[in-house]
Amino acid sequence: MTPTVFSRKYPPVNRKLFPELFPIHIEIESQGGKFRLDPNRAVMLGHQRELPFGDPLLLPSVLSGMPSYILRTSEIELALAPRELLRLWRRNLRPDEFFKLRDTYGVFFEIHDDFYFEDTGEALQPVEDEDEDDSPTD
Repeated sequence: MTPTVFSRKYPPVNRKLFPELFPIHIEIESQGGKFRLDPNRAVMLGHQRELPFGDPLLLPSVLSGMPSYILRTSEIELALAPRELLRLWRRNLRPDEFFKLRDTYGVFFEIHDDFYFEDTGEALQPVEDEDEDDSPTD
């Protein structure tokens, strides 16, 4: 299986592929187990403040080092803290988070150019939550 490439400038790197997950499946792993959902459900969960997956794993987030969930799609595996996962699903990563993911993994669906400017990391379609504590210590 070849990852879907959305940018020639930032091709896929450091990827672990999961061909058993169809493009419409997302898997979340937490201390509560493994959960499968589709992208529409993920977007809906992005609107919530709490995720229904139980406690995060002690595995450090690739962005902050905080305890994280493992997010798997057919083309990538990421360890993200709960608030980072919510921002990813809200298409509202901070530019530093976008750059860290892009530079580590290349552009993948959740951060491709429909959602972020590649050069600035600016979110193009953010679902903002004005009450969210956006501190870097998720």
